[in-house]
Amino acid sequence: MTTEEDYPTEEELAYIKNYDLMKRPVKALVEYIQDIWWAADWGLHIKDEQDDYESIIEIDGPAERRWHKVIELHTGGWSGNEDIIRALEANEWFFVFYWWSSRVGGHYEFHIRKEDWDKDEILLQGQ
Repeated sequence: MTTEEDYPTEEELAYIKNYDLMKRPVKALVEYIQDIWWAADWGLHIKDEQDDYESIIEIDGPAERRWHKVIELHTGGWSGNEDIIRALEANEWFFVFYWWSSRVGGHYEFHIRKEDWDKDEILLQGQ
């Protein structure tokens, strides 16, 4: 955050809104948000978690419990953090792919499949 009051700048919010998850890794976006989140030590948590159930889709072999990253964002009522949430909501794909739950008081949870988290930048050939 580059403003005196630690609010995200318009450029930072635009970066989040326009971040292309089809071409860039989700992990880099989450790390960016972590860098600008107010009170990240209290209000932003990243942890590994395994599904409570076995996958019913057996594409690559037998059903198994899958690992994912859980991203917890707690705004703390801080309007700068709420602006970041609104930027994530405006992102073309973030909420569609990863939103898991939200509850009153500014608490948001996102689940990101481990395979998505571990992807490097996607290089589009010919572009």
